[in-house]
Amino acid sequence: MPETDEEGRASQSAIEQAARARLHGVEMPKRLDFNAKKLHHEYLCFKTLAKKVLECYEGLEQSVKVNKVLMWMGPEACVEHETHPFSQGDKEKL
Repeated sequence: MPETDEEGRASQSAIEQAARARLHGVEMPKRLDFNAKKLHHEYLCFKTLAKKVLECYEGLEQSVKVNKVLMWMGPEACVEHETHPFSQGDKEKL
């Protein structure tokens, strides 16, 4: 039987709460400075930490995970993501 919207929201909320509990005391990935001289290194560090953090959000929709990562990266990443000409469906994929 398909999940209702209310059940879906409750499920997403439960995932979020469990993730917050598992991540208590863990520093979230810092925003990226797109003008940094060592941007590649900073991005690799961000990506590695973000992957580990996202493991705690197993079960969340891909689009929700994408939004979390973009918010961690900062406003500049959000603007770049919104203006990038993605292929159909790629905008919501990690």
